Amino acid sequence: MKRIAAIIIFLFIATTNSFAVFFIDGFGANVDAGDMENQRGYGVGLGFDLNPDINFLFRTALTSVTENLNDEDETEYEHFTALAGLEYTPRIRFLSNYRISWKTSILAGVSNSDVEIDKMYGESESEMGIACSFWTGLQFALTRYISPFVDFGYHSSFYSDKFKDASIRGYQAAIGIRFYITGGGDYTGDYQ
Repeated sequence: MKRIAAIIIFLFIATTNSFAVFFIDGFGANVDAGDMENQRGYGVGLGFDLNPDINFLFRTALTSVTENLNDEDETEYEHFTALAGLEYTPRIRFLSNYRISWKTSILAGVSNSDVEIDKMYGESESEMGIACSFWTGLQFALTRYISPFVDFGYHSSFYSDKFKDASIRGYQAAIGIRFYITGGGDYTGDYQ
């Protein structure tokens, strides 16, 4: 997993000089993970534009929740995803007048789910599988280089062993900030 992430990041960095816009996302997320319970966490994303309306996006997120904290049946759930895909950001004149853009992305990659049932005796179950995700949301151009956003979507993870009968899917929401490193948003107006 770490090797795949390192290769993707290396290729990403090596190719960004040829693209006009390069950005980094940071966000907090609330994820309904089905049988893995409702979880909260954080994530980061990296991306660049392929053309004015389509971006390549790589996004990772780590969410977790602990049930029955400090009780003998304390259970900790953790869900990690590393996904890549395309983000579509059409030019909509009405929204652009208010420095708002609408974006939709479809991502696929890997996920890892982990359930720790008994910390004292180290009873846990963990499995890596494939995952896909759909996001849509709005982004506000606070400045040319800083854009807060809110995204809503749906995700699904597929496993073949320990969690093959589990339903690890559900709705998700994220709130965060996109930082444009090169290029910046293609917006008009007198803000900086």
